[in-house]
Amino acid sequence: MDKDFKKIARPDHIINEQNNYLLFYLQMKISPYFTYFFFKYTKITPNIISIASIIFLFFSIISIFMENYVYVFFFLFINLMLDNIDGELARTKKLTSKFGEFLEKLNTDLFNIFFYNSIAFTLHLKGFLNIEYLFFFIFNSIFYTVIRSKISQISL
Repeated sequence: MDKDFKKIARPDHIINEQNNYLLFYLQMKISPYFTYFFFKYTKITPNIISIASIIFLFFSIISIFMENYVYVFFFLFINLMLDNIDGELARTKKLTSKFGEFLEKLNTDLFNIFFYNSIAFTLHLKGFLNIEYLFFFIFNSIFYTVIRSKISQISL
C-alpha cells in the first residue's frame, strides 16, 4: 500500500479530528489495510460495509442485554472499524452518495440513541439507576440526535 492510497483513505483533517481517542487511534493504524484489501481484491461497496457496521452495532446492543460484555466490546469495535472503513473506501473508490451519507448518519444516530440507553436500561433493571435518570438519558440522547441533525442541515 503506497502513501497516496493512505492519504486519500485518511485525509489529514480526519486524522486530526480523531487522534484524541485511543480506540480511534488504533483503528486509524489498522483500517487502511482492510480498506486496501476491499479496494484491491473485492467489489464490495462502501454502502455494504455501512450496513454490516449497523448490524454489528445491533449485535453489540443485544450483547448488552445478555450481559456478555466481551461480545459488547468486540461487536462495538467491529462496528467502529467498519464505520471507518466505509468512509475510506468511499473516498478511495470515489463512491460517495446520498444513500451512503444516510447510512453514516443512521449508524451514528442508532449508536447515540440505543447503545448508551441500553446500558442505562440494564443498570436500571439491576437497581443501579433510578427511573428518572433513565428517562433523562433517553431524553438527552434523542435531544442530542435531533439537534445534531438540525445543525448538520445548516450550510455555512
